Amino acid sequence: MSDKPETVKVKFNGVEYEFPKGWTILRAAKKAGIRIPHFCWHKHLSVSGNCRMCLVEVKPGPPKLQIACALPLAEGMEITTESPQITKARKAVLEFLLLNHPLDCPVCDEAYECKLQDYTYEYGPTTSRFIPFHAEKRVFVRENLGKLFVEMNRCIHCTRCVRFLKELGGQWELERMHRGHELKIHTYKKAFESDFAINAADLCPVGALEDGKFRFTVRNWDLRRTPTICPSCSIGCNIYLDWFENKIKRYLPRENDEVNACWLCDYGRHNWDFVHDNRFDKPHVRGEVDLAPTTYEAAFARVKADVARLQAAHGKESVALLMSSWMTNEDLFAGKKLAQLLGLKAGMLCGYNKRPVKPVMSGPLPEWLVSDDKSPNSTGGRLLKLAEGEEEFTFAHALLAAIEQGKIKGLILFHEDLAARSDLELAAVRKTLAMLDLLVVAAWRPTQVAAQAHVVLPSVTFAEKDGSFTTYRGRVQRLRKAIAPFPGVKSELEILVGLGRQFDPSFGWDLAKDAFAAMAAEEPAFAGMTWKDLGDKGVLART
Repeated sequence: MSDKPETVKVKFNGVEYEFPKGWTILRAAKKAGIRIPHFCWHKHLSVSGNCRMCLVEVKPGPPKLQIACALPLAEGMEITTESPQITKARKAVLEFLLLNHPLDCPVCDEAYECKLQDYTYEYGPTTSRFIPFHAEKRVFVRENLGKLFVEMNRCIHCTRCVRFLKELGGQWELERMHRGHELKIHTYKKAFESDFAINAADLCPVGALEDGKFRFTVRNWDLRRTPTICPSCSIGCNIYLDWFENKIKRYLPRENDEVNACWLCDYGRHNWDFVHDNRFDKPHVRGEVDLAPTTYEAAFARVKADVARLQAAHGKESVALLMSSWMTNEDLFAGKKLAQLLGLKAGMLCGYNKRPVKPVMSGPLPEWLVSDDKSPNSTGGRLLKLAEGEEEFTFAHALLAAIEQGKIKGLILFHEDLAARSDLELAAVRKTLAMLDLLVVAAWRPTQVAAQAHVVLPSVTFAEKDGSFTTYRGRVQRLRKAIAPFPGVKSELEILVGLGRQFDPSFGWDLAKDAFAAMAAEEPAFAGMTWKDLGDKGVLART
């Protein structure tokens, strides 16, 4: 028997197409690139068919118009998506939707991204026949429900938000209340509790639900957009990073059916304040007592001299390099090569997902879009053989023990604030690190460990560099630079290469894509990959 799915042949506007049997007209039209206006339909939600904007003509069939979102394809079906009858029907639908809709586009955050606005320009009436018969429109009071603001006056009752929270959000927190003219979407709670509630604002085709953090911060048309990866956990959700005047304003989910479909958790969506808050902007070197500003060149020279002195006195492995799962694959590979060049003891701290994660789109989002590992590249470190074992803090405990035993005299540390680790006592960590003759910290913000450092090297965040992360499921994905870093601040790759070139002027690479090419040539897990292959969807590593 053939494994090829059964198909049907249909015509859209006189052109023949072939689609899998069971697809609806709207799904097939989207696949074919044929535009059919709609509000309530979404490919990952159940069909409700209540907005009536997707009306089309179907032959053979009844003379009345059919809704494209719910009608399955049939062999020989002929579908017309634009005609005078269809246009008249869409105008009528819009007239009803606009009966109570406020004229507040200038102050609505959905303006420029609003389907109702777009369709009204295309099909809608220029005047309303409602006002002469009713002196007042019905009005609902604006509500603040924690993560979301509810502007029910704008609601068109598509029920996308209701269906999402019921079917995918993990908590059924919205429902339709009342009927007819007084119908509204509401909750029995004072604030949303679902960890995915803000996806309802993404789904809303108008401005009825608004992200509380983004609300009234910037106009949508002023935003610049960069496709990249959410750094908040090992799932590796694809996002659009929207920014204005070099400041991040929001994340939006970017569709990738192999990773996050088109969803994003609320924690990850709002986890970007660290990019702008309390940042290092200059290298510092400790004098007799305090840290003093300096240049990268002077800081690199200090590190070179101290590493050479310690290795000459205590052996090459008396200096260790501890990297972080917040570093890209290219950063980690450069660190591995630096350790090989200098004979350093190298490793990294990484998180572990302690519960099974189901395949993409296999049930409610909490079952497959949540990871215990709140760092983006633990898997990349393991594939590069920099992290082993099944416990998150194994290397940290071993490293601290080696320092206490006098085996480690110098430590080059990237990002990890050992003093903040949940299973390590602050006082004990600080006491142990004080035993080091050299502590170099590369980080984007002050930490308790950085306060003890002999050399501090500012670095950039994920939003300020190019590279790649490897997801929990082993997919290697592009990280793209969105905003400019503080003037003169270097990336981790530039820091590692700068340190390496103190010992070997030919060491390393100037660009992330060149480091990736070298990694793909040497590391079995990345063999055969190219920078171009990663594209927008990523490539599975050889695990």
